[in-house]
Amino acid sequence: LDGLAGDDVRALAWDSKRGALWAGTTDGVSEIYPGGGPGPGFGSGTYLYPNPVDAGATALRLGGITGEVEGEVRDISGATIRTFRCDPARNEAWDLRDSDGSPAAPGIYLIVLRDGGRSQVLRAALVR
Repeated sequence: LDGLAGDDVRALAWDSKRGALWAGTTDGVSEIYPGGGPGPGFGSGTYLYPNPVDAGATALRLGGITGEVEGEVRDISGATIRTFRCDPARNEAWDLRDSDGSPAAPGIYLIVLRDGGRSQVLRAALVR
């Protein structure tokens, strides 16, 4: 990867005070500023993966985020299934479980992202 101390990344850590992502490689540690400065943690380039979510997946993750993001996972009726907080290093938005801890049913889910006064809704399909 261009700009990192090495290509073999072994660890990631998010520094919320500085808005920096630390990447530990076999050749050293690098500091990365994903958003290039202060601003919202998500935008038009934010996406969910894997999507659709198949039987082998263990989590739904957020890509293209540049800072801390809070949100909710909602079913198609709008009921909140889970809430989450993630960042570029720990980008798991949903562990694919209902509010009671059981595996979520197949279907379409809405992922509502929040950052200050802004919000964005993404959709994910869960197939089992």
